Amino acid sequence: MGKDAAPERQRALVLTERVSLDNTLVYDVVAMGRYPYTDMMGHLTQSDEEIICESLRKVGLDTIRADGKLYKDIFFNALSDGEKQRVLIAKALAQQTPVILLDEPTAHLDLPNRILVLKLLRDLAHEQNKSILLSTHELEMALKLSDRVLLMGKNGIRLDTPEGLRNSGAFEQAFEMNIFDLL
Repeated sequence: MGKDAAPERQRALVLTERVSLDNTLVYDVVAMGRYPYTDMMGHLTQSDEEIICESLRKVGLDTIRADGKLYKDIFFNALSDGEKQRVLIAKALAQQTPVILLDEPTAHLDLPNRILVLKLLRDLAHEQNKSILLSTHELEMALKLSDRVLLMGKNGIRLDTPEGLRNSGAFEQAFEMNIFDLL
């Protein structure tokens, strides 16, 4: 994509604020990620529909729920907070941008789904050469799954590999304690 491409084709954004989408199906929420690619009437192509379904699969929402319904056919507001978060990540994936910005993408998720989402984001960065920038308070997972970490503290901002930050004492300076002795 050239620099003249529309911004919505360059970056996808996932925030932690609660989204209220009354009477909107999960499928339709994820389909919103495809709108920058639709015609003036917002028609989805077969390719768009395949991308939507694949995005739901990647976040583990392509299955049948305990009540016998497919996730894509459920109203967004009927989902748990963790399921909603995964739907919003699927929407960002469906947008197929080279950059994905996420604010606390694992908020509201249980441990297995936190790992699923962070591993998915790492795999997207490596396999599809996407730039994934996320904010998180989950330092242990960020250190295990990130290529580089931007550490913000009282002494400024440092960008380095997790190992580089750890070896330099940057975490001790930022947190004013040896956090690794506590873990």
